Amino acid sequence: MDHVYAYLHRKEFQFERRTPRTLLRFEGGDKVGRAFFEMAYGMFPDRTDFAGVEGTYERAFDARSVPPEVETWAVMERQEAMCPFDVTLHGTERFFQRSWDETIFIFDPLSGPDVIDFWNLRLFRRDVVPVNVHWLEDSRDLVVALIRRKYRPLNAHGVMTHTTIQLGRSLDPATIDVLRLSEAGLPDRSYTTKTGYDPIWQLDDLDLFSRPEPSRLSAERRDVEVPLDDRWAVRVPHIAPPYLRQTRSLNAGWVNTISHRFYGSNDDRADAMPSAAVGRSRAYPPQSEMMDQRPTREGWLTFHSYNQGGHSIRLPFMRNVVKAWLTAQGIEAAPSDAGRVAHSMLVTLGGLNQSRIIGHEAVLRQFDRMAHSRREIGDGEVEDVPFRTATVDQLQPMLRAIGARWGRPATLQPFVDIGALRLGLSAQCDHCGKWNWYDLDQVGAQVTCERCLSVFSFPQGQLPPRTAWRYRVVGPYAVPNLAGGSYTCLLTLNFLRQAFGMAPAMTFTTALDLTRDGERLETDLFAWHDRDIGGRRLAGPNLLVGECKGFAEDAFKQADVDRLRRLGEWLPGAYLIAACLKSVLSDEESNGPIVTACLSLG
Repeated sequence: MDHVYAYLHRKEFQFERRTPRTLLRFEGGDKVGRAFFEMAYGMFPDRTDFAGVEGTYERAFDARSVPPEVETWAVMERQEAMCPFDVTLHGTERFFQRSWDETIFIFDPLSGPDVIDFWNLRLFRRDVVPVNVHWLEDSRDLVVALIRRKYRPLNAHGVMTHTTIQLGRSLDPATIDVLRLSEAGLPDRSYTTKTGYDPIWQLDDLDLFSRPEPSRLSAERRDVEVPLDDRWAVRVPHIAPPYLRQTRSLNAGWVNTISHRFYGSNDDRADAMPSAAVGRSRAYPPQSEMMDQRPTREGWLTFHSYNQGGHSIRLPFMRNVVKAWLTAQGIEAAPSDAGRVAHSMLVTLGGLNQSRIIGHEAVLRQFDRMAHSRREIGDGEVEDVPFRTATVDQLQPMLRAIGARWGRPATLQPFVDIGALRLGLSAQCDHCGKWNWYDLDQVGAQVTCERCLSVFSFPQGQLPPRTAWRYRVVGPYAVPNLAGGSYTCLLTLNFLRQAFGMAPAMTFTTALDLTRDGERLETDLFAWHDRDIGGRRLAGPNLLVGECKGFAEDAFKQADVDRLRRLGEWLPGAYLIAACLKSVLSDEESNGPIVTACLSLG
């Protein structure tokens, strides 16, 4: 504030103005007056370490000392003088969602709840006139004048602005009778009285268009559109206050808030993250990627000491942010085997949105039949069942089940493009008689048998029959048991993203092994969803964890429900998801643990 006072004095107050401005500072008065003025207009603390700041204020503005009394309050509300809060907010714009109606708040400055309500009300209402209930009778004339002045046309359609008189919760509604407003000759409907409060504590109001939102404070705003580089970093200019060239120490002197919006596909970098504004730990946010930026509900905070140049911001990896946050909660996290398979599949798909290509029951069942599998044959021995191949004719029922897409018949090309299917030729070994499958890169004049490892000549005496051309599933799609659960995981995440609306901010990872105090759990998905992308958040992102199953008739057992309950205990406030590929639950599941758990968990 020393810098602000010196800057304003140099730019404005050292010159004689045609219309003088009076600045006040408040001292003396009784307990009621001091409490009221301290929260409404600002009083310097009675502390020796603040004496220098108060002295600078007095010298810079030739501030006049007055007592915090009702006469001084009338001067302030008639806008005949400025106060310390006015200087503190110099250069700061406030953006309100609400209308231009004025609010007169009558409260007791010695009541804690009333004081909190006053501060909260000023966050949500554009014009709030504070009225001290201890001076209520002496305030009548000014209150009447304020109501009459505010009653004026808002537009050409006859809509009038009016005043709302709101009472502190510590006061009796009959308190307002002291003002005798019915005897003041005020116009009809020029004011209303209110004893209730807007539900500012409700974050998920069904009527989103009327949900109250706090005002925004901004000293300066700048919109920039720049491309990300290969490291997912971007150089942006930072904004510095005009009165401060650099701080007097190595610590930051001001912050920038960056409300980011990234366009295009992003399934690897985190854009929805819990706030680290308070309670920051050594683990979160990850220092290696976000050392100079801190995620908050308002945006990313960056810290500055110099007003020259710019700075880089980086979009961190989703998995690193999730792991760091869980570490801060005392939970060690690592990708499970199923999680690695799902991540590999996500890479081959080219993004979560592309999972719609495999989002059909016929596709998943066909791929699972063709996948490599293993089975126990007793005494702990395991037999590998080789990959199954399929001809084009054998894949036609799958394509017919998919049906036409965008007016065109379904083909196998999308599955080839994502690396799920690969075309090859089959040939019979001359030595052991085993049929082998070779992709197009392996076909040559001489090929090797997979069973006996003998080298034999690929048959070239005649063209291969149609049935020799066969497809095989490859990569993560060849993992047995529905790709280790990857299909359900990715389709569930994509469904959630689509359900959240257009361009949601969502940070997610596939299956994780979690460990805390020697206890182990697994979650098949982990996601943060931020509804208010690109702007200030009213709350942190929603956390979603869950259990993913396939087509099994009785997929969800009591053990699965117990695991979900335990996840809820580890991660309070998380949404627990039970997802499966089948469309109907079995009778046992409908009357059993999963439905019972939903009812008990609300």
